[in-house]
Amino acid sequence: MLFQYFLKTKELQIRKFAPILESVLESGNGVVEVPSNEWETVPDIWRTCAQKFGDRVALVDPYHDPPTNTTYNQLEQEILNFCEGLRVIGLKPEEKIALFADNSCRWLVADQGTMATGAINVVRGTRSSVEELLHIYNHSESVALVVDDPQMYGRILETFDSQATVRFVILLWGEKSSIKSEAELQKPIYSYKEVMDLGKKSRTSLLDSKDASKSSFRFRP
Repeated sequence: MLFQYFLKTKELQIRKFAPILESVLESGNGVVEVPSNEWETVPDIWRTCAQKFGDRVALVDPYHDPPTNTTYNQLEQEILNFCEGLRVIGLKPEEKIALFADNSCRWLVADQGTMATGAINVVRGTRSSVEELLHIYNHSESVALVVDDPQMYGRILETFDSQATVRFVILLWGEKSSIKSEAELQKPIYSYKEVMDLGKKSRTSLLDSKDASKSSFRFRP
């Protein structure tokens, strides 16, 4: 589903969204107007799960640093923050974004957050060859990359830098310090935490500001 809204700039904004998952933002007043079991998109299930299972553990990931136990409530919020973070850094509905990473709690958040924006995931694991990943990226017309960690990005960097157009890169794990400078690469690189923080800040602004509460919303399928 898509909705359009005007902010104080009077510029028309168009956002594709998961209507149950983002029902608070949709209504503008915290009232869920659509029954939470009438899902319209796959990410909508996480709102229902949070309502039903709340503080029960949804994900256990002992293989990364830090090890993670994530409840259904926490998972819903992480997906919402990642989703909004993607919007903030420029991902648009119907665009493709490559998710080249292995299974982890953050992989699920990235996958579901991307779906919630209305963008399209192009998914592949890290064991694929650089040539295969490049072909998948270009053939799918992806515009950006979400990768497992700096080591994964380092493996594909040279080839992608010369043979693909990448708007931005997100690292699910690890820090950016071991990668060439963003200025040298001429593209922004975000850590998982940075995307989450941007999303959380934007959601708070949309929910709390007078401009958000007075925005004019128009919905269409």
